[in-house]
Amino acid sequence: MDRLRDHPVEYLLADTHYHDVIHRQSGNGLARSIIRSVHPHARLSSRYNGAPGAVDIDRSHAGHVAIYEHLARHDPDAAADAMYDHIMTSWLRRRTRPSAVDETSELGLPTPAR
Repeated sequence: MDRLRDHPVEYLLADTHYHDVIHRQSGNGLARSIIRSVHPHARLSSRYNGAPGAVDIDRSHAGHVAIYEHLARHDPDAAADAMYDHIMTSWLRRRTRPSAVDETSELGLPTPAR
């Protein structure tokens, strides 16, 4: 995905595939169902996507790398936490002024239930 960072349309397609693979492998049927059914339609809406730019893609990519690194270390709990943080910060970044969501720690996100 790193080589697609300068190509937003291709990156967003790879992003969807990345999430589908992770959710399939994790056994998270609900998340996979969302990625496969709702997400493609939501991506067509500017109200959902906003206008992703290079900074948005870089931040999203950092989340993808963090998830991958935890999986590579066989740490599913840390990978799940990283996925939760990635999804929530991406969602909130789309909904909030950029200056309000510069850092994950400023978001006060609840810890995901296990």
